Amino acid sequence: AVPTSTPQAEIATALQQPMTADALPAGFTSAAYFDPNSTPGASNQGSEPGIVPTANLPGTLASIAYTIEGDPTVLGGIASINSINYVVVNPNELSDDVLGNIRSGIEQGLATPVPSTTQFAIEDVELGGAPALLLTFTVTDASVNAVVKMHVVPVGNVVVVGLVTIADQAAVDPASVLGPSQQLTLAGIGHLGTVAQGLSG
Repeated sequence: AVPTSTPQAEIATALQQPMTADALPAGFTSAAYFDPNSTPGASNQGSEPGIVPTANLPGTLASIAYTIEGDPTVLGGIASINSINYVVVNPNELSDDVLGNIRSGIEQGLATPVPSTTQFAIEDVELGGAPALLLTFTVTDASVNAVVKMHVVPVGNVVVVGLVTIADQAAVDPASVLGPSQQLTLAGIGHLGTVAQGLSG
């Protein structure tokens, strides 16, 4: 166990304050801290749409999530589900291949059959010059069409996850979701830097 006086605990606490609206990219209007402890049945973070269940990552000290409001007139579609997740990992348990471990964990989790209406892809990409994973889920069925783009970016011992989902009655072009997901994740990385700088300064 890490003493609560360590910077890791300070970062986790400080991150509970989301960025202001003007720090969000176009199409996103507000960020709210999602407290799994105050939401009935959400102790696993799995019951809130757009919140990534990260507590089971090895060495996780804390997991902080924001739900992000989106503007359909900018993002497109009839609705969006968006989030930023921060997973603070014990530096002593940080592997040399964080993304590889996350990728294999995701692939194991997806070994269970998914509905035929869902397509999934995982790619190694770069975001802001840093190695990242890009996950894409495409859902097409009679009642709704949706595309989920999720970027996973390790920044030091904090894994930043940005997620954008756009739903529509018509088909959703995955390319239209990529830009917002990139921008939202970069805003999340920027906020982490601001928070860390505030603690060190």
